Amino acid sequence: MKRIRKFESFSNNRMPTKVNEDEWNRKWKIHDLEKLTEIEKEFFRQKFRTYIEYIGESLVQLEIPNIRYSNMTKVDIIKIKDDWYLIEETCDDGDGEFYICDEWDEVLGYLSNINLKIS
Repeated sequence: MKRIRKFESFSNNRMPTKVNEDEWNRKWKIHDLEKLTEIEKEFFRQKFRTYIEYIGESLVQLEIPNIRYSNMTKVDIIKIKDDWYLIEETCDDGDGEFYICDEWDEVLGYLSNINLKIS
């Protein structure tokens, strides 16, 4: 008898977990920041003309038009230890959403989900 293996996802891009702000802050408090790799930095340089800066080389801040709420949405992607990433999405009026990503694939899943043309 053959066994069927269960996988998290059959797509190439796994999705991050949407959490509340308290859970997001707890995750950040228990893990130290980690620097983005050169490959990750290059990805942001090539795909986003509107990235603002790397803060301590652990955070990239993107200004992205029309994600969910308004004309401009700020997206902070923060890398922490053990290949975790935190994403905070904030619109012009201050509302936002919080995500925890387990590995880079979930960051790519998030970016693909907001209809950005990334490859």
